[in-house]
Amino acid sequence: MVDMYSYVWPGYHFAVQAPKSGQLLTFDDQHTYAVKHFTTRNLHSPMQFPGNGYLLFADDNDNEPLFYRGKGEPKSIEWEIDYPPSQRPEVNLFGDAAHDKGPGFSRARPARWTSWIDVRVEAMVLAGDTLFVAGTPDVVPADDPLAALEGRRGGVMKAFCVQDGKELAKYPLKSPPVFDGLIAAKGRLVLSTRDGAVVCIGQK
Repeated sequence: MVDMYSYVWPGYHFAVQAPKSGQLLTFDDQHTYAVKHFTTRNLHSPMQFPGNGYLLFADDNDNEPLFYRGKGEPKSIEWEIDYPPSQRPEVNLFGDAAHDKGPGFSRARPARWTSWIDVRVEAMVLAGDTLFVAGTPDVVPADDPLAALEGRRGGVMKAFCVQDGKELAKYPLKSPPVFDGLIAAKGRLVLSTRDGAVVCIGQK
């Protein structure tokens, strides 16, 4: 699944480089904050590399996606992110797909900021100047590769500054959140977790 805050619907296969698109989005009047689980593509297949981080980023709301077929106009910019080593494209991952639908949606302007984070984000909320994300830790233990994904390593919540993406705080969770199970209200965060609990976090 992929969401995009835009006038167009991206299509799952062709939004890996698009602005304001990802697996979870939140936005205010000026900016959209998103997390991408898939940042590269092999032909028509989005690619994900557990254990190497997920891309958290911010875009201006007027940074609309471009559909570029590999030649002519509008010409897109390069998606200038610092890939983790195993995700760094060393070859043309688009291959023959460039002659079909091309590289897909791209962007006219770079993101305001990007940050690789070690959380598989499953819940996200914007609260004032702080962006909160929660999910499972992005670790792949050799003896139990699915442990974190299945919730046996607990969960984690992190707070980020919306201005520059700097990490502000980290909180361990006994259980990971359910999908999209985080809200902010009256100075508190309320989180629904996989073990059936509802957790309220805030000042006493």
